Amino acid sequence: MDQSHFGSQITRGLVPSSGEFAPRRWDTVAGMEGSAMLDFDDDVDDFVAPENKATLLQASAHLFKSFVGAGILALPFAFREAGFLAGLLMLGAISALSLHCMATLIQAKQRLQALHPYIDFNFGNIAQLAIGPRAKSIVNTAVVATQFGFCTSYLIFSGATLHHVIWKSTGEKSGPGPEVSILCCGLIVVPLCMLKTLKKLSVAALIADGALVFGLGTVLYYTGTQLRDVGIADKVDAVHWDTMGTFVGNLVYVFEGVGMIIPIEQSMQQPGAFVPLMVVVTICLVMLFATVGLAGYLAYGPMTCQMVKPIDCM
Repeated sequence: MDQSHFGSQITRGLVPSSGEFAPRRWDTVAGMEGSAMLDFDDDVDDFVAPENKATLLQASAHLFKSFVGAGILALPFAFREAGFLAGLLMLGAISALSLHCMATLIQAKQRLQALHPYIDFNFGNIAQLAIGPRAKSIVNTAVVATQFGFCTSYLIFSGATLHHVIWKSTGEKSGPGPEVSILCCGLIVVPLCMLKTLKKLSVAALIADGALVFGLGTVLYYTGTQLRDVGIADKVDAVHWDTMGTFVGNLVYVFEGVGMIIPIEQSMQQPGAFVPLMVVVTICLVMLFATVGLAGYLAYGPMTCQMVKPIDCM
């Protein structure tokens, strides 16, 4: 077989399988000393039939759910730390930068996938092909650290909220603490992490999106009621330079869904339509973030809590 068929830079190792050539789980890069092998984390055997992949509607639901979570409840406080004018400007700038980086990542992944069709791409594999094996280790460590932090904060928020709902419903002030509720939430989440395709979570994602819309609608309703009955709060500032870092940190937390863009793109029936879909979803998300953050800050001013929650923070 002519080696040039695979390109001038990449030569894939091939072994016979059932009378045909099948890809091994490694690549050799021509020109490197000793034909250095690159070990990729791929799941070629986990083939997903096209009919089991996500549609555009399902992919948009996954994107929406990935970016809309507990972080959006901290946006009113973030606007309090930045000021309403600086908050809007920084929200637009950081959102545009995040969208550019996500689109560039997906485009790089799709180009590399054309050269390496047998690799199941993730953040680490993309970094390895683009820069080298060390980059893969660094990127994988960063992804694990960020996702661990995001998931931990979600479990704490979900468990504490569930504990408060049970406490308010039963009227019992004694009994197990919020740690038990957090543990129960973890026991529910861990089995879901074993699923290998997002298609199986499409219905759950749509239900979660409905719950999020209901919750945000409730928050906006009471915020709007406060603005209608009381008006804009006193001491609402346009810019707070000294606490701008807090706003940036909260906004980065809001864009936690960046870790899901590659799995969502890979789960789609039409992966080529992912970038335009992501642009539309991001624009809608920015409008939602701006509405929630700005309305909350204008309604409560310096009294805005760090997190919208069913507990009196005063």
